[in-house]
Amino acid sequence: MNFFGAFSGLPLRPLLLAAGAAAATASIYTYVKRSEDTTAEPEDTTEGPDTEVVKDQMMKLLVSKIQLQDRVKELEELLCEAHRDCDLKSKEKEQEREAHSILLAEKEEMIKTLTHKEEFLKERETHNILQAENNDMKKTITQLEEEKDEMKKSITQLEEEKDEMKKTLNNKEEFLK
Repeated sequence: MNFFGAFSGLPLRPLLLAAGAAAATASIYTYVKRSEDTTAEPEDTTEGPDTEVVKDQMMKLLVSKIQLQDRVKELEELLCEAHRDCDLKSKEKEQEREAHSILLAEKEEMIKTLTHKEEFLKERETHNILQAENNDMKKTITQLEEEKDEMKKSITQLEEEKDEMKKTLNNKEEFLK
């Protein structure tokens, strides 16, 4: 566990000052308690009312100081937790941004692909229409060529009949002469 890493964003100077003040207060309190227990003169056992007031004030200050230190520690923990939450939310937000960017890129790629496919389908449809028209024209041309061939046959047949009739007419004319 990295104890100092938890406070990496906090200024250390106020914490050091608070720790120093706590150590100094504890030293003074210990010194006062020891000096009360060890007296150099046995007749000096009575204390004046001012000493009691000062001791009471010191005790109140010490209690107040301990309470403030506890509150500072509590607030530091809350601040650390808030920093962790903030870091976590920042990471989550960054991941969401990256995911959003990826989705946007995929969307753009899909739009391009869809556009190309639509263009291809339009070209394919146009090609199919032109192919159908071409097939219809080929059928029409084939029918017209068949009709033409039939007409040529008819013409040839009619010419042969005409020639036949001419011959017959010529023969009859010669015969009649």
